[in-house]
Amino acid sequence: MTMRKVSLPLSVIVAGTMLLVALLSSGAVLFVGLRVAERNTEELLAENVQLITDTLKDALAGHLEPVRSYSAALAEMIDRRPDLLDDWPLLAERFEASVAALPQVRSVAFIAPDARLLRVTQREGPDEVSVLDWSGEPQIEALVERAGNTYEPFWGEFFYSQPRQVALLNFHRPIWQQGTFRGSLVFVISVDELSHFVASLVDELRSEGHFTAFILYDRDFVLAHPLLHPGFPGLSEEQPLPQLRNFPDPVLTEIWRSQSEIDLEFGALLPPDVEVRRFEAPGDSYYALLADVEDYGPTAWTVGLYLPTAQGDVQLERLSHLAYVALGVLVISAALSVLLASWLSRPVRAFAEAAGRVEQLDLSEVKSLPRSHLAEIDRASDSMNSMTGALRIFATYVPQTLVRRLMALRGEGEVASDERRITVMFTDIVGFTSDSEQMSASEVASLLNHHFALLGRCIEETGGTIDKYIGDSVMAIWGAPERQPDMEKRACRAALAIAAAMERDNADRRLKGEPEVRIRIGIHSGPALVGNIGFPGRVNYTVVGDTVNSAQRLEGLAKTIPGDDAVKIMVSAETAKHLDGGFRLEPVGALEAKGREAPLDAFRLVTDATIKTEAAAQ
Repeated sequence: MTMRKVSLPLSVIVAGTMLLVALLSSGAVLFVGLRVAERNTEELLAENVQLITDTLKDALAGHLEPVRSYSAALAEMIDRRPDLLDDWPLLAERFEASVAALPQVRSVAFIAPDARLLRVTQREGPDEVSVLDWSGEPQIEALVERAGNTYEPFWGEFFYSQPRQVALLNFHRPIWQQGTFRGSLVFVISVDELSHFVASLVDELRSEGHFTAFILYDRDFVLAHPLLHPGFPGLSEEQPLPQLRNFPDPVLTEIWRSQSEIDLEFGALLPPDVEVRRFEAPGDSYYALLADVEDYGPTAWTVGLYLPTAQGDVQLERLSHLAYVALGVLVISAALSVLLASWLSRPVRAFAEAAGRVEQLDLSEVKSLPRSHLAEIDRASDSMNSMTGALRIFATYVPQTLVRRLMALRGEGEVASDERRITVMFTDIVGFTSDSEQMSASEVASLLNHHFALLGRCIEETGGTIDKYIGDSVMAIWGAPERQPDMEKRACRAALAIAAAMERDNADRRLKGEPEVRIRIGIHSGPALVGNIGFPGRVNYTVVGDTVNSAQRLEGLAKTIPGDDAVKIMVSAETAKHLDGGFRLEPVGALEAKGREAPLDAFRLVTDATIKTEAAAQ
């Protein structure tokens, strides 16, 4: 009798083969995988600790370093304008601008060598401007003497503000002119926001484990802690910060009193500037991870965190179960990998493609992602679709060209403010206010949208960036965010292109029986502060400084240009000296500008329309 061969389904053969391969391979890789997983866990723990300590350091820098930068910018401005030290009302205006840009600064002051003081203090309403005479005050005279013996800025000691019931820190920048000490700039900074940040950091990183973060001053005083708040009891002018030994955190008070042998396995993976301590406190033992910061005065600040030792050890102990879990995972994954890969790859590829287009801000090409049977992918697709829709709406309010240039220049981190030379253009529609009174709201909006579209194309085609719209006016800049050596030529080419576009548009308006639109343009080049200006919840990439004001004044002065041209362009001498023979300029002399002591030397930039009119007249 012939025996019948046994036939097995293909699914059984494939499943059996994959299971056999999985079982054979698991024995070879299990021990290696266990060690790798253990090492990865240790490194992950170390990275989490480093993340938290670095975040605390960054919080300090983000809170205090802008004060150093703004004080330097203010000192440079005073160096350029030494008359400010003799014109305290004008100096107070500059101080008011400084405190408006730095919410953590309570007040800005200038102390003269004779201990007379000009101070601008932030208030909820108008800022308070004070002129005080503190001669005879030992502490003030000591600070003036210290500032008069150095050229370098320095951080002063903490003091307590009784009205605000918070600790304040002071930063001093001596002002020297031609070898003579003229006084010192003083910034008074509140540090109570640091405790709010520490509390929010704990909530934000709660998934990383249960820990308490803090900042100590001189290792014996508490500078920032979730329990520290304005009006903390027991503080005074003699003791502006609470002492560690009396602080209402029973664990933190024990941090320096004892230390047992360190057996935290990932301690060796931490950077050398992070100190690891193990100490006993009521009810448990704890790990403390500490890092000193020595950038803010002769006394070191200590940022750190503490967590129960069980939390640091438990994650490593869990690896003992990895052998059992790994075997099951390998068996299951071998049977399902092919099916899952095929099933999951299609929506994942579509999601990645959409995300790549969003990354490039190519929102018009992002297709709506389909629904998925997998809840996570379905939610992710739905979120991506909603996000793309929101970005399309948001993109109408944010200049995409500016965003792309900033992304190209600085792929990560914030754009630091710096002073550089730029070219600024201001435009304004002549008589728009009175004309708009005869128009409906929709007609005004239609006119402005069409007008801004004409100007926007001319500005962006020359590499300019529209900074903002102010009513019927446009402010544009060249030379930022990317540097443009020929920025003056670019701005003037944009102005001539605007004149040509306005000439064509006015021809169409005349055919329709509509009134012509006439505009004035002012262009000026010079130094300005460029970068992110504002507070953390509302930041603009913009430029500030006298160069901006001068460009706006030139736009207003363009009305003095004779003739009936639809577009009149006024260019400053500072811009004109960087142009070549490709531009026709007519000097108009020195013009008095509102708000400026010195007149502005200006030129008229002649447009093609003016040249044609002159040729026709001849």
